[in-house]
Amino acid sequence: RTELPALVYHPYGKGACLYSLAPLEQSKAVCDYDVFTGMIRSLLDEVGGITLDCQESEYLEHVVRHSPEKKHYTVSLLNYQTVKKIVPLHDISFTLKLDVQPQKVYTNLGADLSWSMKDGKLEIKLSKLDIYDVVYIEY
Repeated sequence: RTELPALVYHPYGKGACLYSLAPLEQSKAVCDYDVFTGMIRSLLDEVGGITLDCQESEYLEHVVRHSPEKKHYTVSLLNYQTVKKIVPLHDISFTLKLDVQPQKVYTNLGADLSWSMKDGKLEIKLSKLDIYDVVYIEY
C-alpha cells in the first residue's frame, strides 16, 4: 500500500473497476499492452463477465454481444490488417465462457467451424477468416 497509488482496484456492486494513472490502453509497447489485457482479463474472470480468449493473431479484432431476449450471443470477427491485399487467417480458435448450453453454433458467411462445450467454456475453431465473419451462438 502507498499514499499515492498508480493503480487502484475498487469493487463496485456486482462488478469492479480499475483506475490507472498511466494510459496503458494507449501504449504501443508490447509489455504495456500485455499488462493492460492481463488486468482486464483478471477483472472479467473475477466478476464472471463475458470473456473471450483468443491468442491467434495480432490482426484479429473481435466484439462479443449477448442478446438474452433472443437467446443468443454474437461474436463479430474482423481480420484487421493495414495492407492493400489482406492475407486470410487460418485455424482460429477461441474460448467463450458461458453459463448456458449452446444449441446451435454457426457463422454468418457459412464458414467451416467446429465447437465443443466443456466446464462452462465454449471452444470454437474456425478454419479460415478472410476479412470478417460473425459467429452466432444460439441457446
